Amino acid sequence: MASQRMRRVDGSLREVLATAIADEVTDPGVGFVTVTSVETSGDLRHAKVYVSTLGDADEQQATLDALNRAKRLLQSSIARTLRLKYTPVLEFYLDDSARRAVRLDALLKQDEAPTPPQEPGR
Repeated sequence: MASQRMRRVDGSLREVLATAIADEVTDPGVGFVTVTSVETSGDLRHAKVYVSTLGDADEQQATLDALNRAKRLLQSSIARTLRLKYTPVLEFYLDDSARRAVRLDALLKQDEAPTPPQEPGR
């Protein structure tokens, strides 16, 4: 379980990255991106950044590639904004939890069978 400090650092990194992606990254390959969560290592040297993006699999991969190209810019934004001993090395991952939730919901609705009406009084 992450400590209170680690949760604060993760939240701060998420906010800084979301702002930097929206304001500073000019790569046209970066589509609409939402930073869903950040998980930093215990020594704060590495950070897994989970992003959600619109589009099909190819467009999502293109967005991940563009974010990896902008990695240095994003790390420098973190260094300018946050006072950390180390600036974490970023690794971007696609967060497909929303897609999985929609699929699971569809499967659950498909599995539901209509119940027969009950006869009153019997």
